[in-house]
Amino acid sequence: MPVWPTQTVDEQPMLHVRSWRIAATKHGTQHVVGYCVENLEGRVSSAIERFDADTGTAFTTSGRRYRLLDSPGWNWDADYVWRRWLASQDATENESESEAVTSRTWLAVQTAVSKSKGA
Repeated sequence: MPVWPTQTVDEQPMLHVRSWRIAATKHGTQHVVGYCVENLEGRVSSAIERFDADTGTAFTTSGRRYRLLDSPGWNWDADYVWRRWLASQDATENESESEAVTSRTWLAVQTAVSKSKGA
């Protein structure tokens, strides 16, 4: 299966992602891995710089924003792109950290949603 270049940040500054997870590398970077609904494709973000739990949005080093939709999940296309990205960067995933940060991110989003409903 091929992997192709993405549109520029200017062309697509915000993407919406389903079946997402936060994947951590052993180099210490964290990335959104999920299914991009705009482009109907698996997607891996550049490194996450910060996360806004109130909006469920990850801000990345490329300047792009990723809005996380629904709960975390797994997607075949996204996992394929992630594995290809790891190989291209000579990187490995820190799987236990990926699971932990995905859980923390989801909890932060749920907490923010609960607070906004109670306000």
